[in-house]
Amino acid sequence: MNKEDLLWIVGFYEGEGSCGFYPTGRGYYKLLVRITQLEPDVLVYIQKTLGYGRVREHPNGVTKAGEAKRVSIWICESKVARTFLTQILPFVKSPYKRRQIEKALASDRTGTPNARGSVYVTTPNI
Repeated sequence: MNKEDLLWIVGFYEGEGSCGFYPTGRGYYKLLVRITQLEPDVLVYIQKTLGYGRVREHPNGVTKAGEAKRVSIWICESKVARTFLTQILPFVKSPYKRRQIEKALASDRTGTPNARGSVYVTTPNI
């Protein structure tokens, strides 16, 4: 991936992305990174450019006509999420997003790795 693509993805993440810890259902939390868009095309481009993550459709409310609205989400989690956040952090300009990423990376390192290298924490600090 060239630097121009990476910087474009960083800007896109700063505007449309988020990271945080989400419950696994077993009393632990895992790190998740998301970028949300109405149309999947740009997210598929991000996935192909990075070579990881997955794009999913997700229900998101109802239109004025009563039809189900859907959004597309690029997701990466655990070890791959750490890779992505570490890769983009040097280029993130938003102080809020920078703090969010730094807290996520610090919290994730304090967790317990499982057999696949995923890290789960009991009390995320975000």
